[in-house]
Amino acid sequence: MNPTVSVVIPTYNTARYISEAIESVLAQTYKDFEIIVVDDGSTDNTYDVIKQYHANNIRDVRLIEITNPLQQTQQTQRTQQTHLTKLIYIYQKNRGRAGARNTGIRAAIGRYVAFLDSDDMWTPGKLEKQVDIMDGNEKIDFLFGDKQRFSDDGTTIISSMFKKHHYGETFFGDPLYVRDAYKKLLRSNFIPTGTVIMRKECFDRSGLFDETIYVEDFEFWLRSALFNNLAYSTELWELERDREGSGSKNLKAVYLSNISIFEKHEREFKDILLKLDIDLNSKIRDTCTATGYFFLNNDSVLARGCFKKSFLRGFQIRTILYWLCTFLGVSCTKAIQRIRHR
Repeated sequence: MNPTVSVVIPTYNTARYISEAIESVLAQTYKDFEIIVVDDGSTDNTYDVIKQYHANNIRDVRLIEITNPLQQTQQTQRTQQTHLTKLIYIYQKNRGRAGARNTGIRAAIGRYVAFLDSDDMWTPGKLEKQVDIMDGNEKIDFLFGDKQRFSDDGTTIISSMFKKHHYGETFFGDPLYVRDAYKKLLRSNFIPTGTVIMRKECFDRSGLFDETIYVEDFEFWLRSALFNNLAYSTELWELERDREGSGSKNLKAVYLSNISIFEKHEREFKDILLKLDIDLNSKIRDTCTATGYFFLNNDSVLARGCFKKSFLRGFQIRTILYWLCTFLGVSCTKAIQRIRHR
């Protein structure tokens, strides 16, 4: 029989952490799963760490085959088909987080697909609770929950994302389902990647992660909200590590990616958004203005371009003022910003 859940773990040079991620999956009370580790071109000793699971036979997990990074993936595919493995290791040339997740999704044979980044962890009992909810509610396509963030030294930074941002029944509009999910996601990204579990057929409707976009998870959540029923739980399901070098640290890429995401959806899903009474014009305008303001002090040319994009979406006096600031020196700009914040 195929496993019920395929757990996709993309990794890139996280040999220091990946054992903790895998251990948090192996420690789950629900055992009907496969782990698919997709090594996105690591140059550290990630492969050696994975090999130790085979050598040590940890918790009687049968790691019959582990694909060598220099080999093709046919061997991995063969072991999937014979259902002998609990863990599958796939090596590929670096394609980024989206590319690694897509490789894992394509290799998955479970009824459900769950995600976990290689430097994060799941809380005990997470899978059992999720499978119970999904099995008991056929209308749920996509389920997520709460996360906690901690520093590299183990200090808790945010004990509950849901509590911090007041996510719950009042915000989501239902005790289980997320009502008007797309509109709510436009306000904020409330879906922690490591808490998500989806029915495999969701990808037939939504497609895979967009490998050309930096904030690929947010774009995929938005797209999923157009084609699937999203549900939530206030249970804490993910422990997210805040460390140097993580993708979310690149704020420049995040800001610019958000503009690209909204422009893509306006272009590709115009008819669907029209039926949902969603007009992305003002969202793109305001995002361009916010992005330009972010770059105002350190990249006046880029900021000017963002403000120009905003002009084309609608006139705002503040955007004109910010645009004029891009022709002034940094000292003048900072003086205007101080006045603005008084």
